[in-house]
Formats: sequence, structure tokens, C-alpha cells
Amino acid sequence: MPSLKLGTRGSQLALFQAHAVAGLLQSRAGVACDIVVIKTSGDRLAEAPLAEIGGKRLFVKEIEDALLGGAIDLAVQSSKDMPASLPPGLALGAVLPREDARDAVVLPALSEAEGPALSEAEGPPEAPADLTATVRTLRGRWQQEIAARGVDPELAQALDRRFTAAFARVISRWPSVFGGTDLDPDANRKRMESLVRRVEDLASSLGGSAGAASGGDAALSPTTRLAAMLKERLASNTIGGKVDDDIRWRAAAEEVRQAQASWARIGPVRDEVRRALADRFQRAGRRITERADEAGRPSGAGRTRPTSSLTGS
Repeated sequence: MPSLKLGTRGSQLALFQAHAVAGLLQSRAGVACDIVVIKTSGDRLAEAPLAEIGGKRLFVKEIEDALLGGAIDLAVQSSKDMPASLPPGLALGAVLPREDARDAVVLPALSEAEGPALSEAEGPPEAPADLTATVRTLRGRWQQEIAARGVDPELAQALDRRFTAAFARVISRWPSVFGGTDLDPDANRKRMESLVRRVEDLASSLGGSAGAASGGDAALSPTTRLAAMLKERLASNTIGGKVDDDIRWRAAAEEVRQAQASWARIGPVRDEVRRALADRFQRAGRRITERADEAGRPSGAGRTRPTSSLTGS
């Protein structure tokens, strides 16, 4: 008996579903299937927003064309990627039984309530060799999923609290594995505190009159300080006069931008600690960026409409 050509997309999920259908046809009807992988327009434009590239039909158009043209005999596709209506000549022939739709994070039990407790003599089991890389990957995927899927804010917060708690339990169970890495909460807290002090010191040093210029320069990083000095020398040579503090404030705003980029790269920190440090960091940053906005306005311009939160030179 000739085999059927079964069309599918090439993702892991699509191939799993296609092989499941092929297995059922073989076991229940004695019909063999050849899997035919079809790359759709949606696969080629995976990075573009769905609404901008044509909707769900982009994930089935080439498969539909293959069915209508006789290149394949049947196809398997996820319902979530199916359009509301099918072209004439095609029909939805069958639906597989629904699997459990819930996602889960599987972690070791830490208490009697969660599973058998280990004795002090036994201690925790040896950590897997790739534990740090696995946790780092899971955390990155979690952040991407929350950002990309447009989850309801309240649901996202509830899920994030659960994930954070589970994540913290893993780290606390094997602290030596994560110590000093980007996943070490204590090391990350120290990095945050260092950035907070850096921006607060910079805001304080620039908060006075022009007489505080030397203190302000000292608080800038070497790269930013050099850029400010070059701008000041150029302005002095071109205009023939001494520049005011505006250049220094704009250089400080650039320093805040660099600190914000460093802050965004810091790994996990306990929520209460992160919130307190973030509040201090944002207050100090606003003092600098608001003053830099004023420095960026033309002389005599009104003050009712800021140009931006961070104004470059």
C-alpha cells in the first residue's frame, strides 16, 4: 500500500504533532506516512509582528497550496496558528486529544511539605555539572516569554512571584555553585549598591555652583570626563570664552545612561532590596537628567516642556 505524504512545518512542536498523527495512522489504520517539511512565510518572517505581516494565514498558506496542488495528501497544524476559515476544497478532518495545557517549572523539593527532607549528615545532593548554565537559560527564556507574549499584568506579576520564589530556592540550595556569578543575589546587590553610590555621588557633586566643577569631574568616569574636557576645549577655542556648567551636566547625563545600561544587565536580587535601591537610583538619575534637559535647551527657551528624559550632547 502506498504511503501518504503528510505535510507539516519544521518546528519541534510541529514535527512532534506530525509524528504523533503518523503513528496513529500506522497503528490504527495500517497506513504509513512520509513526513514532508514545508517552510511557510511565517517561518521566514518570524521576527516581524504578526499583525504587520499578514496574520495567521502566513503560517498555513504554503501548506494549503501544497494540499490543493496535490503535493501532499494531508497536513498537521496547531489550532493556535489556524485562520478562522479554510479555502474551498480543504476541511479540518480530525483533532488530536488535548494535552495538559499548563506550563510547569520542575525543581527539587526543599521541605517536608514539598518532598522528603534530607538529613544534615546527607546534605543536599551534588549539583548538576551544568546547573548554572541551565538556570541562566531558564531565567533568560522566562524574561523573554513575559516580555513577548503580552501577558495580563496581574497574571504576569503572580507568575513572576512564583518563578522568582522557585528560582531563589534553587540558588539557596547550592549557593557555592552560584557564588560570584551573575546569578549570585549578594554579588548582584553589591553591584547595584555600587551603581547607586556612583550616580548619587555624581548628582551631589554637580548639585552646587560652578565652584563644584572639580568634584563633578572627579565623579565622572575617565571616558566621559575626557569627552567633556574635549568639548570644553573646543568651545573655548571656538567661542573664545569659558563654557558654563551645561557641558558638565550633559556629560553627567551620559554617565547616567551608561549606569542604566549596567543596571539592566545585573542579575537577580531580592525584590525588597531591588525596589529600595532602584528608588534611590532613579531619584539620583532624575536630578541629573532633568538638569541636563535644561542645559540642552536654547537660551531663553521655555521650561514647561522637557525635550527628553536624557539629552545627549
